[in-house]
Amino acid sequence: MKDPKAGIAKVAAHIGVSNDEATIAKTVENSAMANMKATSGVYAGNVRAGGVGNWRKKMPENSVLNSVFDGEYLKQMRGTGLTLEFGDGLVL
Repeated sequence: MKDPKAGIAKVAAHIGVSNDEATIAKTVENSAMANMKATSGVYAGNVRAGGVGNWRKKMPENSVLNSVFDGEYLKQMRGTGLTLEFGDGLVL
């Protein structure tokens, strides 16, 4: 979310597809939330607002679901060295 061009370039390199500037620019444009909503046709209502961590706002702040998710996420990610920013300053 912070740098879509860099993220797309990393994914392209990882899966072995073209990561030239034109392809990356087209992918950034076509994967923007506004563009996906505009081109989704009948499925446009299923394209959410986008952003980071917005799903957490749908649950009570200290809900059991948040605790269960956070615990399972930490368990699954242990030892990978990876972190994910969930929005509002929450990084796990």
